[in-house]
Amino acid sequence: GHVKVVKALLADKRVNPEQANNDGLTALLMAAYDGHLGLVNALLFDNRIDPNQAMLDTGLTPLLIAAQNGHVKVVKALLADKRVNPEKTSKSGATALLMAAQNGHLGVVNALLVDNRIDPNQATLDTGVTPLLMAAKNGHVKVVNALLADKRVNPEQASKSGVTALLIAAENGHVKVVKALLADKRVN
Repeated sequence: GHVKVVKALLADKRVNPEQANNDGLTALLMAAYDGHLGLVNALLFDNRIDPNQAMLDTGLTPLLIAAQNGHVKVVKALLADKRVNPEKTSKSGATALLMAAQNGHLGVVNALLVDNRIDPNQATLDTGVTPLLMAAKNGHVKVVNALLADKRVNPEQASKSGVTALLIAAENGHVKVVKALLADKRVN
């Protein structure tokens, strides 16, 4: 992360900070991917930057990429920028919370849950899976517990195929997740 170089480039109005490379990656997308907090902050300071600019092929935004890769500080910096839409999804409908839950990134999950703009039950467009379903499927018991601690989370919400968090945890042999779900009074 060359923060001084980026700041020098941004100071020149001839430089387009939204210029993407051949893969459709902007400077902010790359900085978020790599978890470079200093670069993310420098880029967010420039009002010419669209912090919701997504990759053309996947629809991944800087927030989605940072959440997927577990970069807690970058996620917090992005959420602090009021221009960032925390509910913007990938092309498949995955949210930042779903991507963090799927990969077991507890710190990111907690950072996202404190943002009231986020719907913790938002499901993907294609299969209808939720963050809780993905965490349960992958055996991330700490993430499951964090999600269950949020009263907005509906532990009975099923995917489009009728699968619940309890069912998918049981099918995948995740005993600790099954126990955590059964300990929640909202689970039947």
